[in-house]
This record gives sequence, structure tokens and C-alpha cells, in this order.
Amino acid sequence: MRCLSVVVPLVLVAGPAWAQQGSDPHPKTNYVAVVVGMSQYDHMPDEVELDFARSDAATVAGALQDAAHFDATFLLTDRNATKAEISETIREKAAQYLGPNDVFVLYFVGHGIGADLGTPTLLPYDATIEHGNEDGFDVEQLARDIATWTRAGTSVIVTDAIHRNQLDGIWFYGPAADQWPGIGPGTMVVSSSSASEAAKDGLFGVIFADAISGAADANADHSVSAKELTDYLTTRLTGTGQTPVVAGTFSPEMVVAESVTPGNTAAGAQPTPEMVYGDHDVYAAKFVFRDGSSPTVECRDAPKQPCDSACYVRDFKAGPCTITAVVDGQEVKGVTLAMVPGKYDCGTRADHSIACIPPPMGPQR
Repeated sequence: MRCLSVVVPLVLVAGPAWAQQGSDPHPKTNYVAVVVGMSQYDHMPDEVELDFARSDAATVAGALQDAAHFDATFLLTDRNATKAEISETIREKAAQYLGPNDVFVLYFVGHGIGADLGTPTLLPYDATIEHGNEDGFDVEQLARDIATWTRAGTSVIVTDAIHRNQLDGIWFYGPAADQWPGIGPGTMVVSSSSASEAAKDGLFGVIFADAISGAADANADHSVSAKELTDYLTTRLTGTGQTPVVAGTFSPEMVVAESVTPGNTAAGAQPTPEMVYGDHDVYAAKFVFRDGSSPTVECRDAPKQPCDSACYVRDFKAGPCTITAVVDGQEVKGVTLAMVPGKYDCGTRADHSIACIPPPMGPQR
């Protein structure tokens, strides 16, 4: 039995938002997303289904709506994610909110083909494998369409479409970020892995959702920049066998989400050991406490240890570390993701939890 999908439009405005901005010297930035996920395809057999694509799309859409507070989020899954419906959603429904001051996010998880043949294409629900280049979204044309339809000053295109499946000798190699054409300034393209790596079904989505929810906000300024997003994705995927690729023309400081809670995750809770992390060791992390007394740190595969104002934890598995300290006579607690070696600067937040700002992560851009 196939699951039906939903379309979730949020926050209606009276007329196009970009037209209402007028001459306002500080216009509001609208954040709009279209999230597409296909676990099943109308013209493809069950053996090429993706177990987690639909749920990943729902997780990402929920994070954009609830944690990143996007003004409008449209979720299209399975039979509602036809080529015509995706095009109409971008061109008519999402575009009404978007102008030169606004941010547009397109997130796609599903199958793609042609990247190994020089014709990278994303496959909607009604695409066929025999005529995928015609039935699907050729990235050259899709890039032009997005630039024409949305008028957004900032565009973020994220694809999780490079999988191991093959059918009748045709491999599902979707586009990597560096295979997209140039779209223009203010455009960031992210793929879950490189063209030479097969993405793991169900791995990338929750990591991206965590990032956009606030976990990537390394400097705790309640926004996620392009560089912070890149750094977070890179470090969370370290050791998993796939490496995200980022391309486009954008400033590292370009804001892709704001009004987030630093350290927040897509589940609205702190990270847990059950989430997916890279299976690699961190040889040393230094935790420095600015507030409180009697702090403790407990990381994956490492015993809980007391700290003074600072302490080192060595040779532990990358992932969540539980932090405690006594502040004003009460114990406060938090969890921080320790994915790389370096200094973690810890202090209390307004909600009386404790959080740590991690060291710089990933390559400098």
C-alpha cells in the first residue's frame, strides 16, 4: 500500500511579498522552501524504492517550518511530486512570496540519473527510466527556471540523489553540486555526496535538518550562514563514506536561516546517541566553562569526568557530549556535538541550559 503525500503551504500573505516591500530601507526577508521527497515512483519497480526519502523530506520540512521559522514551506512527496506539480509549486506558489531580498530553498531527495553521462537529471514521481532526461528535471533547465521563476536574492538548492540503485543496466547517479550550471550571485548548491560516492539512504536528511534547525549555528548568533552550514554538514558526514559537495556563487556569510536556537536539532531536542554520526574518533577536545561550578563532561565511549574551569576529553567517538554544571545552586544540563578536535567554549543560555560553541569546522571557504 502506497502512502499518500501532503502539500503544506504556510503563512498566507496579501499579494506577492516582494511587491509589498516598496522603498522600505529595511524590508523583511521572507524565507520560503519547497521540499520534495520520493520513496516510490509510479513507473519503477519496488526494488528501486528508497526507504527513507519520504520521511527525510518530512523531517526537513518540519525543521524549516518549526525550528527555522520559514514563512512558507511546501512539502511534496511521492504521487504529489509529479513534474507538473513541482514546477507549479515553485513557479506559482513559492514565487508569490519571493523577491530580491528573500531566501528560497529547494530540497530534493529521491533518484537522479545521467550525472555519469554528462546529462545530470532529477527524477520526479512520474518520470520513466527510459525517458528520464525528458520526463525529469535537467539541471541546466531547472537552474534557469529557478532564476526566472523565483526572483529570490538568495537561493539554496540541496539534493540527495546519488544512490547505489540501478535498473536494466542504468545507474541512478543524480547530479553532484559541482555539476550544476552557474545560476547567478547568491546561489548555493549542496549535494549529499560527490559524483563518485553513493549517498546512503536516510543519512543526509536528518543531518541537514539538524543543521538548519540551529545545530550549525556555531557562533550562537541565531542564524545559520552558508559557511556554518557547510562546516556542519562536512563534519557530521566525516567517516560515513560520503562527502557533501558545495558549489555556487555566494558569500560565506550569506544567511540561509535565521531566528534559530543555537544547538537545536530537528527533533526539538538535544542530540542523542541514537542519531547517525560519523564513525570516527576525536583524539582530544578541550571543554572550557565560562559559568558555574563542578562541571562534568561525558562523551561517546568515554567515562563521565569532572572538570574544573577546563578539562580535556581524549579518544572518544564523535557525537554528542553531555555537559553539566552548577549555576546559582542548581544543576544545568546540555548536550553539544563534538565532531572535531579543538576547544569547546561552554556557558549557560537564556533557557538555563548549557551549550558549547565548537571550534571552526571543515574547510575554509
